[in-house]
Amino acid sequence: MIKKLALIIGFIICLSSCGKDYVYRIEGELSNLEDQTVYAVFEKDNYKVVDTVACTKPGQFQIDQHEAGFHCVTIFFADKEHWVTAYLEPGETVKITGDANSPLLLQVKGGRTNDKLTAFKKKKRRFLESIT
Repeated sequence: MIKKLALIIGFIICLSSCGKDYVYRIEGELSNLEDQTVYAVFEKDNYKVVDTVACTKPGQFQIDQHEAGFHCVTIFFADKEHWVTAYLEPGETVKITGDANSPLLLQVKGGRTNDKLTAFKKKKRRFLESIT
């Protein structure tokens, strides 16, 4: 009985480790993005990783980070004049959408913190539009 239980638990662990080959995924779809290169800066305590990504289609990109432990990523675009920060949770896909000319209004979805910040920005949209 114990051998069967150990075998079942081992099988479940094997299955749960299969699948995704990344820890964090960031997908972007930005309209009006003239420079088709974006820069991602992943941050964790006293350590940063920079990644340069070319858009696959105009304004569309996907970034997979295989290293764990990062708490946020900042995406720089439009010749590094604009940026947006997303907060990372392992296994969560973060989606960044909107107009590259209005970085304060970009929607960042995926993960509790990003969803709450996007909801807040929706409520304050008029104010954010007035300062961009």
